[in-house]
Amino acid sequence: MNEGGEILVLSKPIEQPRQNISVNEVKPSHPGALRDCLSEKEKKPSQKVDYLMVFGQGPVLDKETMDKPDPNKKKVDNEAIPWMKTIARAAGELKLADACDKIILTGGKTGGENSKSEAELMKEILVSEYHIPENDILLEDKATNTLTNFAFTLNTMDSYAKTFDQNSKVGFLGTDFHLARIRLLAKQFGMNDFSAFSAEQIFKLIAQRTGDAELLDLINIRLNPNEDLVPDDSRIDWPAFQTLSTEEKSEQPSRSAMKAPSYYEKQPGLEAGSKDILSMFGGENRWTAGLIDIPEYWIGYVGQINNNERMMLILTNPKIVKPEELQRLGVSLQESPDEIRKKLLFYTSEKRKMPEEKYFDAASWTNLTREKLEEINRNEVSY
Repeated sequence: MNEGGEILVLSKPIEQPRQNISVNEVKPSHPGALRDCLSEKEKKPSQKVDYLMVFGQGPVLDKETMDKPDPNKKKVDNEAIPWMKTIARAAGELKLADACDKIILTGGKTGGENSKSEAELMKEILVSEYHIPENDILLEDKATNTLTNFAFTLNTMDSYAKTFDQNSKVGFLGTDFHLARIRLLAKQFGMNDFSAFSAEQIFKLIAQRTGDAELLDLINIRLNPNEDLVPDDSRIDWPAFQTLSTEEKSEQPSRSAMKAPSYYEKQPGLEAGSKDILSMFGGENRWTAGLIDIPEYWIGYVGQINNNERMMLILTNPKIVKPEELQRLGVSLQESPDEIRKKLLFYTSEKRKMPEEKYFDAASWTNLTREKLEEINRNEVSY
């Protein structure tokens, strides 16, 4: 907004435009670096999980434009965003370190129907870079948000095992900022015995053990919320900035305080100038608090679970959902599983309630929200 009250989006930069600068990817010196830097004592067979559920991070990009693909484009050559590549490589490192048996990759076509899914792009990395046998990789490539990721991945696991095995050891892998929400969802989907892995922390351990200063610096930048805090030019309308094309964004002055391209501004496509770690954490605050405070936000996705026994174990556990909450939602446990599922599925669409905007600010969280998240982060193993 200028002195006259007019909001501007700059059509031409007032500073020197940022250049196309290549971004180093989070990548170990060689596949199997984690295995090679762990001691024999650290390679505990008891900690090996039967299934490693790997959560993709979109959107899927068009390799030609490095932006979200045009829905009218019939054939798209896809690219995974840097967050997704890091997660896939961390899965490869865990597999080569014998920390898991089967890998379940979850993530749908967030670039559109003519694009590859997040799961497919992560599989390509595991096969081409890590030479993981394809029969050790299971795909869930329909889900487009974390709630459906959970329901569909549990269905994939049950379908592969041909039964509901409550004793299966499960691990969850995601990017660092996503881990608290993954842990919370694991609890709400009835899972108590699980491990949680941060992709960035895996590579931080590798960098520290191997003395890889370049990789360590890159990880520290990725985890630093102060690297790119706010737009540096108040004359730029920030929401309107997000609507610009990649080329138009590249012509704007840098948002960083140093008037130079920040790490996140160098990311390709929709990552450029929008998906810094601070905004990621803001979104996570909102969705995570909503999972605790608003049953209508998440409960419907339990209805997407195919196995009746698994679904009913969740709904009959008062630590997950209170009986009075089910009653308020019109769900009776005396009904058949099919009737219950039908009612639940309404809460994935018409009756679903989104978390309020206030949840972007963690300072507004209730004591219950804080206590539950602290308990989750205290009790679970993460690497």
